[in-house]
Amino acid sequence: MQKKIQFAGIVLKNMDYQDSAQIVYVLTKDNLESILVRGAKKIESKTRPLAQMITKISGLRTDSQKFSTLTEGVIDNNYNKIKEDFVKTQAVMCIFEKVCSLYANITMPDKLYDFLDNILSIMENTNYPKSLLLLFEIKFWYLLGINPNFSTCVNCGEEIESGFLYVDSGGLICPQCANYFECDLNFESSKIVKYLYHIKLNKVDDHFLSLIEVFYDQITKKIDKYYEKHIDFYNKSKEIFYKVI
Repeated sequence: MQKKIQFAGIVLKNMDYQDSAQIVYVLTKDNLESILVRGAKKIESKTRPLAQMITKISGLRTDSQKFSTLTEGVIDNNYNKIKEDFVKTQAVMCIFEKVCSLYANITMPDKLYDFLDNILSIMENTNYPKSLLLLFEIKFWYLLGINPNFSTCVNCGEEIESGFLYVDSGGLICPQCANYFECDLNFESSKIVKYLYHIKLNKVDDHFLSLIEVFYDQITKKIDKYYEKHIDFYNKSKEIFYKVI
């Protein structure tokens, strides 16, 4: 008899498999699992809701080296408040693409799971999905090991509290050195990036996110540039997101 393993996680992605099944990619505290869900493409199937993206599920799966098969499952959170909001859904798609594409670079999967779980909880109730997406993208740097140097000037090495973000060098340029470089963000926007990187999620509320919204347009493309420069990643979902917001 094939061994069964208990799991719980968030469905980040699904893809069709054969006539009626789908393979779902589920982020758990330990891994990014590939699980076969039989009948998931059938409209009336009981397994169909378990294979939907942006869904937290738990259950039993078979133990397999290729990909396992779901044998039992329940929905723990449908995230309906996200799915009913088009902009929130698109923001989460940008987040999920980053997680799926860059998971191999993660060294602390348990921290990633908790981080994403908290982000989705905030996303359900916020009125500022753009700001929350920006916060995720900046804080995700830490888990990827590409965090910027916010403590010293990346040119002269002097200790600084604030400066100007210079993407190519992966950190801040002090005001004096900034005269000789074409920095990516001005002083105020650079302070916002540093603040978003360091803030604890339990301090994030809609008042805070509303203040960040003002800086979104100035910062977001520079965040994309940072990912391209330091981890060679281009977020295709952001192309859609920029068109719908």
